Amino acid sequence: MKLDAFSPFKFLNHIDKFIELAEGKDILPIMVELHPVNFCNHDCIWCLDSLHSPLVLDKKFIFKLIKELKGIGVKSVLLKGGGEPLLHPDIKE
Repeated sequence: MKLDAFSPFKFLNHIDKFIELAEGKDILPIMVELHPVNFCNHDCIWCLDSLHSPLVLDKKFIFKLIKELKGIGVKSVLLKGGGEPLLHPDIKE
C-alpha cells in the first residue's frame, strides 16, 4: 500500500532504505535539496541569513546534476535556497 504524499507515515513507503541503513549498508537519498541561488529580494525580519551572497548555480550544472541524481534513484528535488530559488535567471527552464 502506497501512503499519501502528505501522510506523516510517508517514510514507510521507503522502509527498505531504513532496513539497509540499520544493516550498516550505504544508502542513497530519496530526496535532495537544491539551492539554485544564494540571494533573496525579501527583507524578512525572521531571516537567519541576512548576509546573502550573489551566488548562482550554472544552468548546465543544475541540469547535469538532476540527470545524475535521477540515474542513482533520487525520486525528487526540492528547490530551496540560501535565498529565493525563483530568482534564478533561468528558473523557467
